[in-house]
Amino acid sequence: MDALGRSRRTRAALLLVVAITLWAGLHPFDFAVRNDVTWTPAGDGLHFGPHSMAVTATDFAWDTASGPAELGLEFWLAPDGPTAEDRDILLILDDPQLPALRIIQAGTDLVVASRVTNQDGERWYNDFRFLGVMAGTAPRHIALTSGTPHPLLSLDGQPVRAATGYGIPLARQGAPLRGRLLIASDPSGARSWTGTLHGLLIHDRALSPAELAAPPEGSPAAIIAGAATKPHVHAAYAFTESHNAAGIPDAAIPDLSADAIPLLLPAYHRPVGTQPLGLSRHSPLANIDMLIDAAVNVAGLIPFGLLLTLVLAPAFPRRRALLLVLVILAGASLSLTIESLQALMPTRHSSRLDLALNTLGAGLGASALVFVSAQTRLRR
Repeated sequence: MDALGRSRRTRAALLLVVAITLWAGLHPFDFAVRNDVTWTPAGDGLHFGPHSMAVTATDFAWDTASGPAELGLEFWLAPDGPTAEDRDILLILDDPQLPALRIIQAGTDLVVASRVTNQDGERWYNDFRFLGVMAGTAPRHIALTSGTPHPLLSLDGQPVRAATGYGIPLARQGAPLRGRLLIASDPSGARSWTGTLHGLLIHDRALSPAELAAPPEGSPAAIIAGAATKPHVHAAYAFTESHNAAGIPDAAIPDLSADAIPLLLPAYHRPVGTQPLGLSRHSPLANIDMLIDAAVNVAGLIPFGLLLTLVLAPAFPRRRALLLVLVILAGASLSLTIESLQALMPTRHSSRLDLALNTLGAGLGASALVFVSAQTRLRR
């Protein structure tokens, strides 16, 4: 009777551990998060909240037969304040794991991350940091353009020199720059930039020194409407309520240029172009937070491995290797279920690394119990 009671308690403990693991992996169960975008009270800008995004349905393309693809960007925006971690304001999304171009707010700095491919086919980011560009919460005009040897930026007409970055042009030599435009969110949907956008112009050429030094006068809506018909303007978005009859979310910001590629405001905040169980470009050992996260992922399934081994051990009294394999497969299945569901949640990130670490934890738990059992038998 005691053995039967212990078996029942072990099974109950196993079910409790599974429930706790599922809760920890899926909480707060936000499979449907509304896109947190709202018009400003004056209707002259679109505010992006903690879970927000705007994305084009089709690709932009800066095609060139040869030579560099040039690019000029003009933003009218107001950040909500400094960020504790990097947040994407805008990116050109051709590869969800390593987008071609990212415009990032990092604290009070603006970072331009341009993808570079070396002769061996290895890809990495060349990061140009412009100090203090995102300080404060006041509206500002930022002009950014391709340049040699580094991109050029002006803040309200004042030049700001890049503090970091290698001398490699922003544009990619001899290759078209193409991809969907994603605003205020990273591709996974896990992190959103918060702030207000008043206008965005995208040029298919570099901005001149005169354009950088003398920001256009007038309201962003009027400036964008006047620039939209110019042949070098690739996209023109006026984030004003008067230009958008439809309610938001589940609407679109019209492109006033000839290309007419609207920015969609989906009803729900979702990952864009990412694959479930993706891999980060960053090393899991890059900083202490990632080390702690890795340790938690390993430790989280050790109790599961221990308890499942206790439950299954009577059925495999002399086949410990098979028992280990079954427990490891069960741990992998539980982790795969959690990671697959996380791929549907904009506030969680699905990772193959987490899957591997969870499986390792289940294997460690099972191995520890099998080892102790074997040592106990030897002493007898």
